[in-house]
Amino acid sequence: MIRKAAAISAVTLAGALFGACGTGSSTTPNSSSSGGGSHANKVLTKSQAIAFARAVNLRPADVPGFRVAVSEHQRSAGEGRLEREILRCVGVLSGHGELAEADSKEFELADRRGDLGVSSSVSVARTPAIAAKGLSARRDAHAQSCLSHYLSRAVAAPGSGVSMRGLSVSSEKAKLPGTSGGIVLRTTANVAQGGKPLPISLDVYGFVCGQAQIGLFTTSLPVSFPPKARQRLLAMLLARAKAHGEC
Repeated sequence: MIRKAAAISAVTLAGALFGACGTGSSTTPNSSSSGGGSHANKVLTKSQAIAFARAVNLRPADVPGFRVAVSEHQRSAGEGRLEREILRCVGVLSGHGELAEADSKEFELADRRGDLGVSSSVSVARTPAIAAKGLSARRDAHAQSCLSHYLSRAVAAPGSGVSMRGLSVSSEKAKLPGTSGGIVLRTTANVAQGGKPLPISLDVYGFVCGQAQIGLFTTSLPVSFPPKARQRLLAMLLARAKAHGEC
């Protein structure tokens, strides 16, 4: 149970950080390209943005062997409060500059070796410039500090009996052909609830295509998420974005 709860808390907070397109700093909308791609000057309407986000996200058939997570961990009011707090900490105003946002289902594969999880998120900003600026802000050291602080609070809440040690959050640039570039946000820690500490990792791969921010979230505890599977899913998300005219 602790394995699943820790993974879900990590994905929830990282998703909140990644998903919101706007930033607290002043951003002047314009339709010039900052996201790359031949379609960057075609600004989407709200209805088009919603359809695009739904079309790009992961589906059950994309992850054979995984199942849609039937979570015993219900999202509480406290978790909703933590999501809002992390957005304020980073300076992200949820919904500001955003046309649409959609998340895939959370998919899981659990056996005696450990747990794997994967999901995706698509946010469509009002302009390519806002999308690019929002993604860049996720690499900021302050944003990483915010995620680290609130993840500790979410997983190792007082009275939960859960401990977390060695929490580390780092980011790096990622090269994704066909995009203006992307980021990788890596989170690792050891979590325990009375027993032996287990390593958990969360990787967030994010990239921009035109107005869209697209993210792939993978969790693993204590085994590693297969790199080939991750690359296949990233390529699939990018191909769908291109097919729908946004890259």
